[in-house]
Amino acid sequence: MSKGLSIGNKIILCVALIVIVCVSILGVSLNSRVKEILKESALHSMQDSLHFKVKEVQGVLENTYTSMGIVKEMLPKDTKKEIKIHLLKNFILANSHVAGVSMFFKPPKQKSQTSLVFGMNAANL
Repeated sequence: MSKGLSIGNKIILCVALIVIVCVSILGVSLNSRVKEILKESALHSMQDSLHFKVKEVQGVLENTYTSMGIVKEMLPKDTKKEIKIHLLKNFILANSHVAGVSMFFKPPKQKSQTSLVFGMNAANL
């Protein structure tokens, strides 16, 4: 330290330097903790938002599936398969949440199961 300063000024200067160092250390540790808290908060917020969207998509799929079952039951049993497929495609595509449909049919010898794959239109959710 400078020789021209009195003892009181030297003590004040040392205390000021110690306070500045302590405040800097406190600021850095506080900043890192705030960063961690914000990261956790953002993660929880994204998870909550994703959970909400998943439930919304699940509801749309369940409504579409239920409606398809109702339409299927309303059709006469002797309706041609091609007409049923056409009606099913049009019914699904009429839903504003559906972007596209792909259908896979197994041969008649196997169990007559139909697999539906359709993309969701995210803009309408």
